Amino acid sequence: MNISLPGQNWTWQDFYEYARIARQDLNDDGKKDTYMIRADKNYPLFLDAYLCKYANRVTSKVDFNNKLFISLLTLWKKMCDEDLIGPGSVGSTYQPDDTILFSLSYTHTQMGSDEYTYFPMLSNEKAIYPTEATFLCVMSTSKNTELAVKFLQTYLSREVQEAMIMSNTSFIYKDFSIYNKRFEFFTIKPLNTVNEQIYKNVLKHAVALSYPADLRIFITHEVMPAFMSGKITAEEAARQIQEKAEMIIME
Repeated sequence: MNISLPGQNWTWQDFYEYARIARQDLNDDGKKDTYMIRADKNYPLFLDAYLCKYANRVTSKVDFNNKLFISLLTLWKKMCDEDLIGPGSVGSTYQPDDTILFSLSYTHTQMGSDEYTYFPMLSNEKAIYPTEATFLCVMSTSKNTELAVKFLQTYLSREVQEAMIMSNTSFIYKDFSIYNKRFEFFTIKPLNTVNEQIYKNVLKHAVALSYPADLRIFITHEVMPAFMSGKITAEEAARQIQEKAEMIIME
C-alpha cells in the first residue's frame, strides 16, 4: 500500500490523513476495500487514553468540556462519516485481516523484530499510553516499614533479578541484557532496537488504567450513539460526559 509507519509523535489528525490514504481499491473493482483499522464507532480509539488522563480516581481530574476533547469527538465522527474506520468492534481489531492496515496490540517484551508503532498522541503535547501496571510498595499498615523497604531494595537488586530471570516474568530493569538467558532458553527473539525504544517510551508516558468503568460504559452506550447519529452536537456530548464524570469521581 506504500504507507510508511508513522513515528512517535503523530496525532489523531495525522491518523485521519493515514486513514484516507489507507482506503484503497486493491483489486481494481471500483470499490475501496481496505481500511486503516477496525473499531466500534461508539468506542473512539482515543477514549481510553483520554479517560486515563482526565477521569482518574487517583488524581480526581475531570476535564471533558474543553476544545481538545470536542475536537477529538468531531474528528472521530468525521472519520466514521467518511467511512475511514472499518466496521467491527474493539475485539475484532485483534483478528488478522489482509484488508486492514493496523491492528491493536499490547506493548510487551516479546515483540521481537515485528513491526510496531506508537498509538497516536491526544495532541502535540500529550503522549499518553493506558497501562495495566503492578506496583511494588510498602503498606501503610506495615508493622516494620524499614524491614519492608530493605526487602524491596534487596528484591530489586540486579543480583537477585538476574538469579530470578527464569521464574520471574516481569521485566524490571531497563537494561534488557540481563534477560538474555531467559530469551535463549525459551527461544524468544529479543526486542530489536526500534521495538525496545518503543517499549521504553511507552513506559515513560504510561498512565495506569484507573478510570471508572461505569463512566466509559455511559459514554459508549449512551452519549456516543446519540452523538454519532447526529442527535446531539460534540459540545453537548462533552457537556454530558463532564457532568457524569464529576458526579462519579466526586462520589
